[in-house]
Amino acid sequence: MFLTQFSQEEGYGNVNRECLCGEIRYECTEQPVMAGHCQCKDCQKISGTGHISSIALPREAWTLRAP
Repeated sequence: MFLTQFSQEEGYGNVNRECLCGEIRYECTEQPVMAGHCQCKDCQKISGTGHISSIALPREAWTLRAP
């Protein structure tokens, strides 16, 4: 699970974060193309909650690093 908080000044560009255990890191260098919540039954089942939040980024805008 990724926990990320964006400050007002930081925005979405140039973000470098890691998962709670520190094994997986990700970097985002651009603003999202879109963001939203899905409340369909499939997303509720997958997440165990009432919705899934997601963002769409250009492919070249993010990097995922894992061992």
